[in-house]
Amino acid sequence: MGKYAWKGAMALLLLLVAVAVTGCGPQLADGGWSALNADSSSVYVGLNTGKMTALAADNAQVRWTFPAGNDRLANFYNAPALSQNLLIFGASDSTGRINKVYGLDPATGQQRWEFDGVKDTVVGNPLLDNGTVYVTSADHNVYALDTQNGQPRWTFTTENWVWSGVVRDGDRLFFGGMDKSIYALTTGGQQVWRFQTQGAVPGTPAVAGGMVYAGDLSSTLYALNEQTGQQVWQFKASNWFWGQPAVVNGIVYAPSLDNRLYALDAKTGAKVTSFANQGTFTAQGALRADVVYADGTLYVGSEDQKLYALDATTGAPRWTYDAGGPILSTPIIVNGTLYGSTSNGKAFALDAKTGNQRWVYPQPANK
Repeated sequence: MGKYAWKGAMALLLLLVAVAVTGCGPQLADGGWSALNADSSSVYVGLNTGKMTALAADNAQVRWTFPAGNDRLANFYNAPALSQNLLIFGASDSTGRINKVYGLDPATGQQRWEFDGVKDTVVGNPLLDNGTVYVTSADHNVYALDTQNGQPRWTFTTENWVWSGVVRDGDRLFFGGMDKSIYALTTGGQQVWRFQTQGAVPGTPAVAGGMVYAGDLSSTLYALNEQTGQQVWQFKASNWFWGQPAVVNGIVYAPSLDNRLYALDAKTGAKVTSFANQGTFTAQGALRADVVYADGTLYVGSEDQKLYALDATTGAPRWTYDAGGPILSTPIIVNGTLYGSTSNGKAFALDAKTGNQRWVYPQPANK
């Protein structure tokens, strides 16, 4: 795989990919990267304490934890899917050997159902859509589950691990596979097309303007025709693409593990030279997390422990927040508040416009 200088959480990612590429070795480590979701009342985050935790959105008071008692979960890699009445996520037991998808009441944390059909880790974010939740797994499968009871409606099998989440556009579902593929399915689970990539595809595609955008571990970002799967263009970086791009006003913002956020013309793949430094913003650490756009601002977290807020037009930094731990998961913005988490087990809330911290959980110990 070559030489890499990354440490800590990114070293874990390198191990995971080595296992996927070679098809052997241990299952995913039990730490996860503490992905989260939020609504106006609560933040739901899987922490390295082994609990799915609901925090009050305004002050981070703990509302409930799951599971109860001394039981613990592991492998919190996916951000929970959330509706008014349901919180859905995948996790393993504390040994990492038994994997399940859980459906909880978001108000109380009470379990409504569980699906024990997954045989390996759920890395990609579940997609909740019209009574169905689409869940991917490192057991090579995509599952469509009934949200009422967690029972499978259909299963689609690939040739290797699936770490990507599923994205829907119209009557099509799109996801990436570690079998060096980007897939398009019907909502009934039938393959429409499959595009062969140069490397494994760990991240979730972005779909916009009739195009599908996804990157791989050969450091290539692809733009495909949504209907046919034919390649329109490709862009080469100097390291892997993992995080989901954001597509805004004809520009694709693509994060890479080479520490760079690229701004590319959505139609041609050419760099938008008016953004940052000739189409590239450079952080001090790898960019694995998805890019989030809101109100003219791009938000992207880095392994350098910082969350960057950038002007989407110019790429100029609006503010930078030091989170005190690597940021590998995607922030969520609700009612002007940005919620994020770190792979070392912290959750935080910021004013999305200014970056001012509103709270951090757990609170630092008094000196």
